[in-house]
Amino acid sequence: DYPYQCILTTHSIVFTIKLNQWISKKITYAEINGWVVRSYEVLVTTLRELSSRCPLSSRKEAALQSLLLQFLAQRDRLNALRSVEQLSPSSFAVLAVPRFNISPKQGRFDWVNTMLPHISNRTSPKIDITVSQLTATLSYDYEYLGRYNRLVITPMTERVQ
Repeated sequence: DYPYQCILTTHSIVFTIKLNQWISKKITYAEINGWVVRSYEVLVTTLRELSSRCPLSSRKEAALQSLLLQFLAQRDRLNALRSVEQLSPSSFAVLAVPRFNISPKQGRFDWVNTMLPHISNRTSPKIDITVSQLTATLSYDYEYLGRYNRLVITPMTERVQ
């Protein structure tokens, strides 16, 4: 029901993994930047194709705009980090970037064994995701993705739209 949140969350988790690899010098800036650019290009191409097949409601359009802005914000954060001289996991510039993590209490996340049973049974798995920024770490529950055109959304206002 919420594909935009799934795309954004998955991309944010992978961005965090790539960012950590870059900071620990396991990959180069060119590798992480190339991944960000390719991800954005794939998203834009896919969205163009989808929008050419069917018109988007204003609500979906707002969600897509928010999704694109999130991708661009990650690109801009990465470019800003590139100019930092002493880049380390504890530097303020790194800590200021929102980092999405699969909870460490789950250990190494096994996508196949965790997701396949839920896909076949059409149920939702329980995956603990946290967002860290500066010294705060919060549980992420897909709270927000973009603005809505209406203040209150109910089944009736949904039909009127």
